[in-house]
Amino acid sequence: MVAFGMFCLTSYLVTKQGKHNFNVGFPYKFYEQFRVSGSDTNNWGWLPVNFFIDVLLIWTLSVAGYFYCLKNFYKPKDK
Repeated sequence: MVAFGMFCLTSYLVTKQGKHNFNVGFPYKFYEQFRVSGSDTNNWGWLPVNFFIDVLLIWTLSVAGYFYCLKNFYKPKDK
């Protein structure tokens, strides 16, 4: 979940345009906030399907990376 949080924070910081316009989600955008010109209110929208796809994708890659590191870099001590 830490990796997911870092990807969300990074996508927010990269797409932030002013105070009101930004997107969250990598590789699929699942939340966006924007302001239409001439309006004083924020508009927003989110796609729950993209949220779950992002969570599953990042979780799968994190677990695969963990097991890859265990297999290739962990050497148990012989007694």
